[in-house]
Amino acid sequence: MALTRNLIPWKPTHVYGIQTDTKSFAVSELMPRSDDEIVVIFDRKLSEHYFAWIVPRNSHEFRIGIADDANVWVKFTELLKIINAEQSKPFGGKIIIGGSPSHVVAGNVAIIGDAGGFVKPMTGGGIIMGMLSAKLLAESISNAVKEGLSITDALSLYDALFRKYIRGMVKALGSASYILHMMINRSLGNIMQLMSKVNVVVEDYDNHIDAIMKAASRRPWQFIKALLAVVNELSLIEPGRINRLIKDTLE
Repeated sequence: MALTRNLIPWKPTHVYGIQTDTKSFAVSELMPRSDDEIVVIFDRKLSEHYFAWIVPRNSHEFRIGIADDANVWVKFTELLKIINAEQSKPFGGKIIIGGSPSHVVAGNVAIIGDAGGFVKPMTGGGIIMGMLSAKLLAESISNAVKEGLSITDALSLYDALFRKYIRGMVKALGSASYILHMMINRSLGNIMQLMSKVNVVVEDYDNHIDAIMKAASRRPWQFIKALLAVVNELSLIEPGRINRLIKDTLE
C-alpha cells in the first residue's frame, strides 16, 4: 500500500482491526455453539462502525477480534473481558472497507491484492479477491503473449478488466457495507430477529449475497427484496469466466 500511494493515488476507507488466538471457557449467548459456527457481533458499544467476531479453532480455543475506526484497543480488551478470554499475542492492522483506485497499472507496474482495492468491503476479506486479482493478471499476460502482444498490452488488458468488471462492484459493495453499518442502530436488529429461525447453507461463508438470496427465498419480506435489489448483481466474478471476459475485452 505504501508503494501504491506513490504510484496510484487513492484514499481507501479503512478501519483498524485487532485479533488474537486465545482460550475461553465462558458460557454465554455470544460464544459459538459448535466448531462450525462463527459469531459476528454488531453492537455500537463494541464497534461504532464495524463489528466483532469470534471464530472457533479447537476445543475452547478461539480467534477473537474487533474492528472500528477509533479506540480499537480499548474495545478489544473490553470484548476479551466480556467473554472471559485471556490476551495472547494480538495482531492486526488496517482493513480496507471501501474505495477503489481508478487504475491498477502504472507504467510497467501492476498492483494486485489489498493494495489494488481487491477487498470485500463488507468484511474486509482480501484472500479470495487477492487471488482473483493475481489470476486476472496472470491470464492477461498469458493471453497477450499468445496473441503476440507486448507486456505493455498485457498490463493494459489487466487494467481494463479491473475497470470493467471489478471497480464498479467494489464501489457498490462499499456502498452496501456503508448502508449495513448505518442500519445497526435502526432496522438491522429487527431484520435479524425476523430471520433468526432461517438456516441457510453456503459453500463460502463470506459470500453474503448467496446467503441473503437463499434466506430471502424462504422469507421474502419487502425489506429483504429491497436489499436484494441493491446487492443482487454484486457477486464476485467466477475465476472460470476470466478467459471469456478477457476475450470480450480484447474484442
